Amino acid sequence: MNNKGFSLVEILVAVSVFLVFFLSLTNVIFSSSKKIEYATNNEVAIFLAESGLEIVKNIKDEDFNNLQEGVYGLERNLNQFEFISSPEDIDIFSRSIIISNIDEFEKKVESTVSWVDSFSDHNSITLTTYFTNWVQVSDAVCLDQQDFLEVYLTEIQIAGNSKLNGILVGSSAIDCEIIIEQMQVSWTSSGRRLRHIIFDGLEVWSGNVNSGTVKNIESYSIKEDQNNLIVDLDFSGNISNDTFSITFFMSDGTSKTITDIKP
Repeated sequence: MNNKGFSLVEILVAVSVFLVFFLSLTNVIFSSSKKIEYATNNEVAIFLAESGLEIVKNIKDEDFNNLQEGVYGLERNLNQFEFISSPEDIDIFSRSIIISNIDEFEKKVESTVSWVDSFSDHNSITLTTYFTNWVQVSDAVCLDQQDFLEVYLTEIQIAGNSKLNGILVGSSAIDCEIIIEQMQVSWTSSGRRLRHIIFDGLEVWSGNVNSGTVKNIESYSIKEDQNNLIVDLDFSGNISNDTFSITFFMSDGTSKTITDIKP
């Protein structure tokens, strides 16, 4: 009786040990299976996110203005992709393209791929890149514009006693432009008034002001490849014996003054 009871206990212990081992092994196998599934899906998601950024780059290369702020999906239309208004579904995956403005020349693009599997209901991966419109940047406004504004007086002359002609301006900048927004012209004689300011044949200001008055002109842009632009000043009377000074005020708040101008 004792031997039989002992044998039964042994059997129960053995069964318990087996069950614990079996359940542990099953849990390990199930956990490993989920991890393998996640790793596989994660690799696919990375590929889809990377290809999303590559597709956006191709769209950007067509025209930078195609990158408008918003959330999009991608859809093939004939031989090229285009943006659609909602995320796209690819098997168990959903891909979203998020475009954000950094500034007028640069965009932030995020490619997010999300999916649901046995590992989790909230899997996602996001890859990010930045695109710059280098064409527009090449026409960006210069900083410290006074350092790039060039003024030449070799061609200056008095015309008809009341016009100061032949002031030459240009830019020594590379890949940016100078924008002149204001001017101040001073002269030595009294009773004369400034009436017109003309840049390369274009009237940028007209009025009737005294010496030393700061004038808001029609903003004039000088590109990197522009030089020897002619500035002419028209006065109300004889200025043939005057000495002048001219200050150019630029859009970045800097200025450049040329003094002791004697035609």
